[in-house]
Amino acid sequence: MNKLLASAVALLLVFTFGCQPSGGGNPTPTTPEPVSTGTVAGSVKSTFGVAIENAKVSAGDIFAITDANGSFVLINVEVGESVSINAKANAFTANSEVISVSKGLTTSIALTLATVAHTEAINSAIPNTISYQTSRPKMQLALEKYLLSTSNYRIVKSELGYLHTEVKSDLIGFIDDVEFYLPKEENVIHIRSASRVGFSDFDVNRNRVRQITAALVK
Repeated sequence: MNKLLASAVALLLVFTFGCQPSGGGNPTPTTPEPVSTGTVAGSVKSTFGVAIENAKVSAGDIFAITDANGSFVLINVEVGESVSINAKANAFTANSEVISVSKGLTTSIALTLATVAHTEAINSAIPNTISYQTSRPKMQLALEKYLLSTSNYRIVKSELGYLHTEVKSDLIGFIDDVEFYLPKEENVIHIRSASRVGFSDFDVNRNRVRQITAALVK
């Protein structure tokens, strides 16, 4: 009788514990590891080296807008060896650079944007530079006075050696960008006149450069 009872208890124990999942008890849920991130900081400038304000800089879904100095900071950028940093701004062609982002560190980058094509001023048949003999500040002041004397020019940014203006067409109202660069090392004005939209400007930019040249070179 005792042997029979002992056998029954043994079978019950085997049945009870044998039906438990392997490893014993319920599995412990796993918590996904947090994504490692870093910071990207830098600046956006034109090909003339002038800061571009209100440019949008992004890395995936993370983005920032540049300040008056062209500076920006992107935080919580996912780390990686090949992270694409994209920049775009009105009247400029978009640009991107691939950098390495490390966990907990700040990576610096300098982005350059060119004025949107098409640019008729940059043409071998048309001089896109004007020589002058006076001082650079006096020349730039004379240039600004001339531009302001015409009704359709608006000065967007002015600092010694650089002038960015917008020109509104009388007929359709399109906005063109005209930039002037006066390098410190030489007495010349570099002119860049470009349309923001369209594929043909019907020689508007070409004629504009000629008018400016004729007005300043007397």
